[in-house]
Amino acid sequence: QNQVVLLETLEQEISKFKECNSILDINALFSEAKHYHNKLVNIRNEMMMLHEKTSKLKVSGINI
Repeated sequence: QNQVVLLETLEQEISKFKECNSILDINALFSEAKHYHNKLVNIRNEMMMLHEKTSKLKVSGINI
């Protein structure tokens, strides 16, 4: 009887640790997603800047 209770308690504790690990994994994924989102935003800004520069060059008569 005591062993059954002990095993059930141990299984509950193990599931708590697994839950904590999955929360850490989710946090790591969100961190990584934020990092890549920032990279994409920077690329978009750079592309917009390059588009503006090429548009100005076209207006001034320089063919690209």
